[in-house]
Amino acid sequence: MLEELFISSVGGVKEARLTFCPGLTVITGESGTGKSSILRALEMVSGRRVTATAVRSGDQLAVAQAVFTTLQDFPFLDQPCQPQDQSMILRREFSQSGRGKCAIQDQTVSLGVLAQTAGELLALQSQFAQLALLDGEEQLRLLDRFGGPELLSCRQKLADALHRVIEAERGLRALTAEEKELQERFSNAERVREVLKTTEAGESPESLELQLNSLESRLRGLQDLKDRRRRLNDGEGGGLQADLAEVLGGIELLSGEDRENLLEAREQVAGGLDRLCRLLDKAASAQAIADLEEETERLESRLGRLRKAFRLSGLSSFDQLSDWLKEADRASQWLAGLSDQRTKLAAGRAEGTKELSDAVACLRQKRRDAAGRLKTAASAHLSGMAMEGCGFDVVLTKLDKVRANGAENVDFVLRRGSGAVSVAKGASGGELSRILLALQLSLPPAALPQTLAFDEVEAGLGGRAAYLTGLKLKELSKDVQVILVTHEAIIASLADAHYGVTRQNDETSVRLLEGESRVAEIARMLAGSRDEKSLAHARHLLETKSVPAIDERDERLYNN
Repeated sequence: MLEELFISSVGGVKEARLTFCPGLTVITGESGTGKSSILRALEMVSGRRVTATAVRSGDQLAVAQAVFTTLQDFPFLDQPCQPQDQSMILRREFSQSGRGKCAIQDQTVSLGVLAQTAGELLALQSQFAQLALLDGEEQLRLLDRFGGPELLSCRQKLADALHRVIEAERGLRALTAEEKELQERFSNAERVREVLKTTEAGESPESLELQLNSLESRLRGLQDLKDRRRRLNDGEGGGLQADLAEVLGGIELLSGEDRENLLEAREQVAGGLDRLCRLLDKAASAQAIADLEEETERLESRLGRLRKAFRLSGLSSFDQLSDWLKEADRASQWLAGLSDQRTKLAAGRAEGTKELSDAVACLRQKRRDAAGRLKTAASAHLSGMAMEGCGFDVVLTKLDKVRANGAENVDFVLRRGSGAVSVAKGASGGELSRILLALQLSLPPAALPQTLAFDEVEAGLGGRAAYLTGLKLKELSKDVQVILVTHEAIIASLADAHYGVTRQNDETSVRLLEGESRVAEIARMLAGSRDEKSLAHARHLLETKSVPAIDERDERLYNN
């Protein structure tokens, strides 16, 4: 339970330290005194959203610190944050600049961790909680909490089974998508391998192009040489060789001492020319050119195949192609085992679907049983809060689609005589207040946090209805600690402890009221003054607070 609350610069409170006891504690004060600041401080340590307006005007830092007594452990917390000697300290600071700091047991934690921890210890029930009753999801959560551990276990099994089915289906879709992507990406892998079998290892288009350019250059050279050789004896007039023979033939007609030298030179020239022609014929022979052309064709074919491999793979370098083929090998191995993966996932989906079907049936039956019991319990509590002519009902509607929280919608219904209205659509503020309290009273103590804080839960009520609601709050406080901000003197008179909030100028004070100070505050709440009549009325309320009910004769007294 909440043992102590320290407040510094929250709302209108400069500084206050409140100690709490088991049972029912009320907080009262005139409008505008700042009593809601105590609830704001509890909201701070609960991890609720806070704005700069929560910081007291003129101050820079708001601080709220709550000390709880608890026997439970918190599995999501580290050891230094666990309760020590059954004590747990939650603290939050918030500055005008919007920066904040959260701590548990003096260990800095995130806002989310603070909120999760506080949620195990404290629940704040304001008029916003009444509005939450209008939400079908909240109604479903309340029904499930009322249903107890077995129902919650069914709900968890359903959520687990649904998650398993969804994950299996997601896995199957992922396998199909991966299969399609790999098949498309490596569809030409085998063709590429076949092409590469006809190429030499390590070849690249660039190296083959260099070789091809060299061969083509040599081929052009031979063809040019062949043309030049033809000009030696195939030109007009017999060619250069015939012309030279005609010129050299004139040496025979010469005489004198140079004739022998010229004849010798002629023979050398003629022999050299003949040798040159033979060499040229050999070098530029048809066979040599044919061999070179054949080699060029082979190289062009290899280059074409290699280019085809790159085109089929969509790559541009041999290193990339090599890596791509390795990936293709891995993809092929993965695809080979795809059937086993698909079979395993399909089996998991089938098993999960069976578990899901069983869990849906289990949860539906548990909810039907819980709905009947909640209807009876809540109706009884409403009858005890001046709603004798009304009844509470829980209507379950089957859904075609299974969600993580089940396959039903729930609707809380208020029955008035022969008519009925959905709580979400037609309940008044006063009715919502009592329905919320009736539901809290109906819940087993184990489903409630150790401390419940209410902010004017009696809003819209008065007289006998307010008194009876106060009795229900008193009844609830036997199981959990109840803290209530209230304007109702009748309810305040039932409290085990009473704090009064006053304001003078810009200073708000909070103090424990006992004895005559409490009588005076009850009198103020009753009549707005502290005259003898209102003081007597207040004493009467405080003396008779344990009365379980009031009759019609007392109605005038409690209606002021």
